[in-house]
Amino acid sequence: MGKSETLNKTSTDHKKKEVLELLEEEICQLAQEGKNIDGEIKRKFEQLRKEGSLDEMEAFYDRVENLDKRADYPYDEPSQIDEIKKKRPKKEITFPKIPDKDVLYDRIYGAWLGRCIGCPGKRFGEKNI
Repeated sequence: MGKSETLNKTSTDHKKKEVLELLEEEICQLAQEGKNIDGEIKRKFEQLRKEGSLDEMEAFYDRVENLDKRADYPYDEPSQIDEIKKKRPKKEITFPKIPDKDVLYDRIYGAWLGRCIGCPGKRFGEKNI
């Protein structure tokens, strides 16, 4: 085997290793997202790990990417904005009233001073405060 053939084989082997690592991560992620990763998928992945080509790995990736969700997956997590809007609560969100400028300043300033000195109870003891 010539030098260029050796380099080409090494490069291909390295690419296959990277693709297999990415595929393994993707399969784990898809399982967490509720996709139906069954024994057949796991066996096919192991087969690709042993003797698969890059083209076969790419086809396998496309296959697992389009798997259906498991029947027992408890979450409905839409990806499209219209579907997300339909799922959000209908109740209007209300926020507390922001205090006036002087009160807000005093609260922030007091919190900042407290942060600067730390917790005096730990430093001086509660009896000495």
